[in-house]
Amino acid sequence: MPLATTTGAAAEPRPPVRLIVPSTPGGSGDRVARLVADALAPLVEGPVTVTLLSSQGGVAALNTVAEAPKDGHTLGLVLSTPLVAGRLLTRDAAYNPVEDFDWLAILGRYSNAVVVRANDPAANWAQWLERARRTTRPLRYGSLGVASAGNLAGEFLRTVQHARLAHAEYPTSAAGYAALAAGDIDLFFDGTPSAAARAARGDTRVIAVTGRERDAAFSDAPAFGELWPGQAFEIWFGLAAPRGLPPSIRVPLAAAVGVLLLDRTLPPQFTALGVRYMGLGGADASQFVRDDVVRQAALIARMQIPVVDRR
Repeated sequence: MPLATTTGAAAEPRPPVRLIVPSTPGGSGDRVARLVADALAPLVEGPVTVTLLSSQGGVAALNTVAEAPKDGHTLGLVLSTPLVAGRLLTRDAAYNPVEDFDWLAILGRYSNAVVVRANDPAANWAQWLERARRTTRPLRYGSLGVASAGNLAGEFLRTVQHARLAHAEYPTSAAGYAALAAGDIDLFFDGTPSAAARAARGDTRVIAVTGRERDAAFSDAPAFGELWPGQAFEIWFGLAAPRGLPPSIRVPLAAAVGVLLLDRTLPPQFTALGVRYMGLGGADASQFVRDDVVRQAALIARMQIPVVDRR
């Protein structure tokens, strides 16, 4: 993708690529986006700026990407929570996850950490879950909103594992941690990149992760996938453009992303953030999205989670 357009002898700097991200400042999506923007900038031969849009549970960000001008100057660092579950569980989404985006890459995935206060009486996850099953007063769990991976994990525990839980949603991780510290909730689901950064304070403990395997940052915490094979609640993210870019723009952009996927320095950088690298491009990326829409639709139907309308 060229840096500049040439008129005679003069070259005009190319406008920056704006990377729209459904995340709050300091959240897991924000941390991932900064890394991706830095890696992508030299490949598109120009600056890549990160714009965080967290309203409507992140759905507003994806509406913005889907409706953006088809000039190659707007991309989405798309998180699966608003893309798939947000589309299926809210009336805020004006996009089709498959038809309204040009999927350039699926880059990685990460779990939610199951976070409790450091002084929680449960020594481990098994004890916490047993207490939640036996309690006469429902325990309250916090997530980053309806349709988030944390919300789906909590509803799995409530409906399938018979834990007595009630949901509370928070606009940011900071608000969720404040509620946890105040005793307003008993457990908080937070993305592992954000939870790992928070853990150093010493006032919280991670007692499980919601992914298919254990997380290196929390090696003592069991994964949902090992406790209940086939059950995992993860966030994946990818690069997408609005559908319908002209070939003169789409071809060099896809080529730049293809080079990004070949960058061997990227996977270890993801690992350092608590992210598992996936590196799917082209048709594989599009098929992955299709399959995940079907999988999550079946999961939501099984748990009978109601649709919400934030408008």
